[in-house]
Amino acid sequence: MRVEAYQGDIKDLEIKSAVVFAFEEDLKNLSRLGRGISRRVKQALSIQGFKGKEGEIKKVPLPGQRIPLVYVLGLGKKDRVVADTYRRLTATAIREMKRDRVEEALIIPPRVREDLSQFIAEGSILGDYKFDKYRKVKEEEPFEIEKILILGGDPQSIQKGIILGECQNFARSLVNEPGNVINPITLSEEAKKLAKECKLECKIYNEKDIQKMGMLALWSVGKGSATPPRFIHLTYKPKGRAKDRIAIVGKGLTFDSGGLNIKPGDYMRTMKMDKSGACAVLGIMKALAMIKPSIEVHGIIGAAENI
Repeated sequence: MRVEAYQGDIKDLEIKSAVVFAFEEDLKNLSRLGRGISRRVKQALSIQGFKGKEGEIKKVPLPGQRIPLVYVLGLGKKDRVVADTYRRLTATAIREMKRDRVEEALIIPPRVREDLSQFIAEGSILGDYKFDKYRKVKEEEPFEIEKILILGGDPQSIQKGIILGECQNFARSLVNEPGNVINPITLSEEAKKLAKECKLECKIYNEKDIQKMGMLALWSVGKGSATPPRFIHLTYKPKGRAKDRIAIVGKGLTFDSGGLNIKPGDYMRTMKMDKSGACAVLGIMKALAMIKPSIEVHGIIGAAENI
């Protein structure tokens, strides 16, 4: 899926759908669709009882028009809308488009002081995510959205949003992998692979190193498993002098059976998510290498199986 800025006149654009954000009890942003289309959309919304409450979504078909389908997304009260609102609701719109098998859309943000391009681009990438690696191939070809345009978008902000979205999806895919695929050793291999691709420093400490350094809590949790624990240290350094130095730490319990107190089945199913913090660290380090901020960042992961 491509996410790009559109700086032209909307009247000159023919596209299969548009996504318009609207504040609660405030439909002024619909005017950006153009007089004829906006009038018809407002009439349809009036019939449907649309109020613009957060997360409310309505579809307005317009057969024969240059934009034949309009999605209107409610933002809620204007004074309560934050960046994450645009990110989440854009993802909602993308998932709705995929269900409707709509190939392209123009996203029309409201005219506000801050640039929303990054959050909308990020939400587009997040909404397009799926993890179907282990599903049987279906007869029907999987549907893919081809293009998202952001009206008045800033290309640099869009690119940053794409990077952040893709790095989050990278982390999500690692989280979704089951415990027999991602364990402390294979997680450390993922870290080494990432370091090589992104030119990060990487040091992996094995079970003997962990004991020598006195990390006995990590060792005690992991020593019951056939797969020994690992301690992972990734480092991003900017070119030139770093303005600051920070560390981020992620929990890397690749699976937690409950130790001696074995968890029941329903809780076992989600235990692969106990490594989410560690996967978030890897996603952050990947994003840092692409965005290249002027700070030094250390990514720390204690990885173990509690089995």
